[in-house]
Amino acid sequence: MRILGLVAGQAMLETVVGSMLAARAALQAEFAKLHRALLVLVRADVTNDMTIAREEIFGPVLTILGYHGEEEPITIGNDTPYGLAAYVQGEPVYARKVARQLRAGQVNINGAGIDFMAPFGGYKQSGNDREWGNHAFGEFLEIKAIVGYGEEAASG
Repeated sequence: MRILGLVAGQAMLETVVGSMLAARAALQAEFAKLHRALLVLVRADVTNDMTIAREEIFGPVLTILGYHGEEEPITIGNDTPYGLAAYVQGEPVYARKVARQLRAGQVNINGAGIDFMAPFGGYKQSGNDREWGNHAFGEFLEIKAIVGYGEEAASG
C-alpha cells in the first residue's frame, strides 16, 4: 500500500472517492482506517463518457483512456469544459506536436518537472488567471487609461 497524500476532509473524500464509482465503499473504509490518508487510485477501464474522465478531480486519481490514431488523443484531450493541465508521454517531436494542439493552460511533456517561471493557470472553466512567472504579476496590477489627456495640453 502506498499513500500519496492527505485529503482535506469528508467533502474532498466525497469528491475524489465518489468519482471512483463502484469502488466507493471499499475506499471509504480504507480512508477511515488511514485517518484521512487516501491511496493513489489508478483506473484504466475508463471511457471518455464516464464522470471520472469528464470532471476535474483534485486528488490522487489517475485515469487512463485508450485511443487509436494520431488525432483521437487530441480530440479526447480537448473534449472537456476544463483545461487546467495536460500531460503527454511519447516521442519528443510527436509529443510537442500534440501539446501545441491541447486546450490546456499548461502541458507537461514526458514527465517534465514543475517550472515556477512558466505561467500556470487554466483554459475554459478552469479559469484564465495565471500564477508563477511574469504573467502572475497581472494579478497585482491596477491599470489606468486616461483618454483625452493630451488634448488639453495641445490647446493650452
